[in-house]
Amino acid sequence: MKHLAPNRKQPKNSRHQIVLKQLIQSYIEKGEPVASQYLVVHYGINFSSATIRNDLQELTSEGYLEKFHVSSGRVPTNKAWKFFIENLAQDQETERWREKWRLLWQDKLLIYGWEETLNLITRQLNIFSFCYLPQDNEVKKCGFGYLLNDLFEELLRNRKNNYLETDLIENLVTSLENFDNNVKSFNITTDEEIFVGNKIPFIKLDCLSTIIVKTKNTKTLVGVLGNKRMAYAKNLGLLRLVADIK
Repeated sequence: MKHLAPNRKQPKNSRHQIVLKQLIQSYIEKGEPVASQYLVVHYGINFSSATIRNDLQELTSEGYLEKFHVSSGRVPTNKAWKFFIENLAQDQETERWREKWRLLWQDKLLIYGWEETLNLITRQLNIFSFCYLPQDNEVKKCGFGYLLNDLFEELLRNRKNNYLETDLIENLVTSLENFDNNVKSFNITTDEEIFVGNKIPFIKLDCLSTIIVKTKNTKTLVGVLGNKRMAYAKNLGLLRLVADIK
């Protein structure tokens, strides 16, 4: 995933990396700021709550986490998401998901057209999906309601934390108006890419992430776009299967 420059300043020790990964996983699952005690109780991290609390403070000072004043918990920053994604490419869970999807859907995907394929992706992952067919110069999309729901959740979260992203709706309207043209003009230089927040090249909304793959046979771009808290391994596993088959 070449769009991510090497993160030369990774968390300084292995414990910090473990804590950061577990905090991000917890945030993906529950969508709420995460406190040290929650990590100890729910993830069985073999360190004291005080130790984890100090780790979270250090990770915050290093720019991996941020803390809203209305909560004792913390949420990952774009720097933390970058660390998480850089370690995702070799994640065994992604390959386990690809194999699960293969057993469930390979036969269908072999005969499905692109509208049926996008419908399957959206239905299985509960996420907005899209593809660009270069041979037809056409963009297809599915599951717009899921994208609106992700943005609505972000608005609620921002208000809950006394932070309102006033440009969110305006940026959404502008981005969607230009979505097809922006996707058509975009190309990935590797087999798969993940963009987080303001690094997404075709839609300017910091609360979103996108995973894009290039199919092996037709060189079609296929992707999903949704909340930063998307299930990355699960989603990437299905997209890798689609890329293998199409």
